Amino acid sequence: MIDLQPTINLTSETGVAMALPLAGVPARVFAGLIDLLISMALIGLFFLIIAIASQIFPDGAIPSVLTPFVFPAALLGYPLLFEWLAQGKTVGKSILKIRAIQRTGRPVGFWQAFARAVFRLIDLLFGGFGLLIMLVSMQEQRVGDIVAGTVVIRERAWPSKEFE
Repeated sequence: MIDLQPTINLTSETGVAMALPLAGVPARVFAGLIDLLISMALIGLFFLIIAIASQIFPDGAIPSVLTPFVFPAALLGYPLLFEWLAQGKTVGKSILKIRAIQRTGRPVGFWQAFARAVFRLIDLLFGGFGLLIMLVSMQEQRVGDIVAGTVVIRERAWPSKEFE
């Protein structure tokens, strides 16, 4: 049987060769849409908190200080923190069973998650530029992946044990 699933070949630090399946563009797009919806919900929540704060502090000091941080916190902070602290996964990636890893096979670190988040924001600002790059990249990488030295893989499906 021929396997048409694109893979990335890695060698672990202990010298073990691995062929890991890439996530694929459709899974990455759907995970990105889920994460974008979560970011939009966070923005709505932040503005609700700011509206409540403006009622409590009618002089406008608190809302005027917080408002400029709403979009960066939701669009940059959410994916950065999740990918860094959840081993390369956001909520969208978890649902679709994919994760970002370093090209060495190691988990995503802070700086890789930071670069990916910054370039995700740039992708959003330029309306699909990242999708175009993913479609032409041999390893289905966005610009953020290339800069960060990461790839997005499909989580390993462990064989189930059948009990008779």
